[in-house]
Amino acid sequence: MTIISGKQNYELNSIGEIKEFFKNNLIPTYYVSLTKVNLLNIDKWVKKFKYITLDDELYSKKLKAHKLDLNHNLFANIILSDPILIEEIKSSIIKPSFVFLKYNASTEALLKKHDFQLLNPPYNLYEQIDSKIDILETIEKLGIPSVPYHIAEINDHSDIDNIKKKFGNRLVIQSPLGSSGEGTYFIRSEQDIIKYKDEIFNNGPMRIMKEISCKPYGIDACATRCGTILGPVLTDLVGDRNLTDYEGGSCGNEIFKDVIDEENKYKILEYTKKIGNYLYNQKNFRGSFTVDYLLDRMTNKVFFGEINPRISSAGFLTNEVTGIAGIPMFLFHLLEYFDVNFKISVDEFNLNIQHISNKNYFSQLILTHTDDQVGSTKNVKSGIWKLSDDNSIVFMRSGECINDIKDESEAFIYTSSSSSNIIKGDSVGRIAFKNRIMDDQYQLIDRAVSWVNLFKRRLSK
Repeated sequence: MTIISGKQNYELNSIGEIKEFFKNNLIPTYYVSLTKVNLLNIDKWVKKFKYITLDDELYSKKLKAHKLDLNHNLFANIILSDPILIEEIKSSIIKPSFVFLKYNASTEALLKKHDFQLLNPPYNLYEQIDSKIDILETIEKLGIPSVPYHIAEINDHSDIDNIKKKFGNRLVIQSPLGSSGEGTYFIRSEQDIIKYKDEIFNNGPMRIMKEISCKPYGIDACATRCGTILGPVLTDLVGDRNLTDYEGGSCGNEIFKDVIDEENKYKILEYTKKIGNYLYNQKNFRGSFTVDYLLDRMTNKVFFGEINPRISSAGFLTNEVTGIAGIPMFLFHLLEYFDVNFKISVDEFNLNIQHISNKNYFSQLILTHTDDQVGSTKNVKSGIWKLSDDNSIVFMRSGECINDIKDESEAFIYTSSSSSNIIKGDSVGRIAFKNRIMDDQYQLIDRAVSWVNLFKRRLSK
């Protein structure tokens, strides 16, 4: 096996040269996740880029026995423990590389065993940054405001009563780790305390915050040697019960010109740049991360929410927009881990991204199967669909991205499972649009609700 690693002896000095580099890439690069949708179409930009996901019937059948207790960590480790697949991957003359949506220390050990390269931060660093508690010290050091919070272990009702004296009767409690709303608990009544007592009592330190009336926002970014690449600021649809089982779960995004007032958009961009530059220069963190922010409706003040040191579900939209600007943001992540010298004007590229996001409408709905009844995606194939006048959705033609949409009556649907049996909690897919999906109160508009209901109806056929 030939190893291509270490700093290369040349430098890429433009977006055009970076595009050409990846067009001729020789390093077998595998993205391992339950679904490919977060990095959809990256294989069109990067030669030798391949997906190992449950979207592929081969892997879906191979792992059918594990499906009921499958999670991202387990999936990564099952893949790296499959002798037939490992033998196939090792047949390459060039050392393969792997990027994961989620992974753990066991994943690292398996990579080391097989002499494969990890294209993610070391897991101990990943875990430190992913912690909703540990990262707060960094955020305070950078002068970025957070919603008032208290870190404490909660042992019983009396602890919550004492915290309510400081923050009021409506609390948000977060465990250190968790994504897509998992590990976030809204406490507004005695019933909520009873409901979540096993999760919040005697489980170590928790981040306890005052619940504020807020609008959630997010931004994807990439920490690089040239500075922090900043994606468009996105709205974040949270907790819609037709789309997710988690009250704090992210289930959709929008990009448009007036996504937020200019002053607060500037703050989000500057805060994120501060975070990215600090992580790169002080923590030796490289590559993709996401920051969530909260806009207080009462004061119009932006607060830090959390950092996710990984590719986000919004990456589907972010890579689309940054691809129009020149190249998808994820390619900068790969450059860092391939250790390729490159030099571009990050400020210029970031301005171009903001310019494009100001001129276009992009949005997505992220669907999880929320019904107890077993479903199937066999009646919803990926491609361009149309919402007809008779309130039905009709498959129009094949398509691979949002830009294949022709008008506002159409949407790009991606179904993220080849399984004929979808159970509650499974990722189902995305519906992407070239228009808005929410009103100014952050509620789904009627057209978006129709798309969701008609999509879900097909799952049960």
